[in-house]
Amino acid sequence: MMYLSRIFQRKKSASRIAEDLLSAISLQARNPIFFGDDRVSDSLDGRFEVMTIHAVLVLRRLRRIESDGPRLSKKLSDRLFDNFDYALRESGIGDFSIARKIRALGENYVGRAQAYDDALKTDIPALEEALKRNLFDVAPSGAFISKLARYMFETSEKFADASDQSLRDAQLPWADAEHAIDLIK
Repeated sequence: MMYLSRIFQRKKSASRIAEDLLSAISLQARNPIFFGDDRVSDSLDGRFEVMTIHAVLVLRRLRRIESDGPRLSKKLSDRLFDNFDYALRESGIGDFSIARKIRALGENYVGRAQAYDDALKTDIPALEEALKRNLFDVAPSGAFISKLARYMFETSEKFADASDQSLRDAQLPWADAEHAIDLIK
């Protein structure tokens, strides 16, 4: 019976998987625990930073999926930037400025992704330094940055233990943000 269910199950397209992953990332990145006094500012820039942090965590894990990881990563990146484009347009940025703004966001994103990926390969202090460099305009609290670095490391570890299929199903094992941000002293 199990064999028949596999035959008749339709495989999700890479586009659908990317859409589901983007929804999961967006939901986590909108958690109010990341925003407020001595945290990330609730602004377009602050939301970009929190979205980037969560997208980087997912994308670096997707790249480890041998069969379709690169294709899924590309689809998710494309959807992420479509989302950034939409947010800019909704904020009132005109058509003439969009290309320049998206290019700047892309450069910022790539730099942050590389810095976070490199830091996640080393240790929490390296990640704290990367976060301080990138969040200096939107997150004034050093204590918050330390907590955010621990949250990112814990999430990265959970993602490493997750199955490839759970990622394809957008079942992302995020670290407990409320615990990491509020309770770790």
